[in-house]
Amino acid sequence: MKDLEFKGIEDPKVELNFKILRDEITRIEDEYLKRVHEPIYWDDQQVVPSSVRLPAANAPTWAGYKGSQILVFSASATNRIYFSAQLSHAYQEGADIDFHIHIIHGNNLTLNSVWVFGYSWANVGDVFPSQTTVSLTNAAPGVTDKHQYVDFGSISGAGKKISSILLCELYRDGTDAGDTFPNNIGLVGLDFHIKKNSIGSLQETVKGI
Repeated sequence: MKDLEFKGIEDPKVELNFKILRDEITRIEDEYLKRVHEPIYWDDQQVVPSSVRLPAANAPTWAGYKGSQILVFSASATNRIYFSAQLSHAYQEGADIDFHIHIIHGNNLTLNSVWVFGYSWANVGDVFPSQTTVSLTNAAPGVTDKHQYVDFGSISGAGKKISSILLCELYRDGTDAGDTFPNNIGLVGLDFHIKKNSIGSLQETVKGI
């Protein structure tokens, strides 16, 4: 339809009407193709645990687990990690994102642990704002070594674009009165759920969709 042409027409009014029709057909076709070929779907924006930065003091420790290594967070300290995440070019600009962690408990108790997630999120060219923190109290599942998903909730993506970066902090507040789980807790994964509406961007630094 984009190649539609009308030749041999001399009446300016008719030519104008044909141009309006052609433009409208092109607009409808573009919108249809966008909806068909650019569905919105969820995916992980992963943070590899081995890539996180550990502070000089109050750091969690690496411990052997099931033939691998995981970070363990103490019940009697405020163990923290630092990390960053850059939004993919497939990210649906302006969409909210969701942060969560994957943890395991070494026994079958059902007591609580207290976790705090902090972040500062900025687009390329913008100023990083002050850190926003989200805290939660998580109940252990009562099953030894169960893979537990702990969700910190939605983060507003209003105005956010591809290649924007989150500077992040995560810690277990083992000294909080609400943290009653008496043992270490293992971190096996952490990531953001993001919405995607393409396989990438149409331009190198601009989404273009």
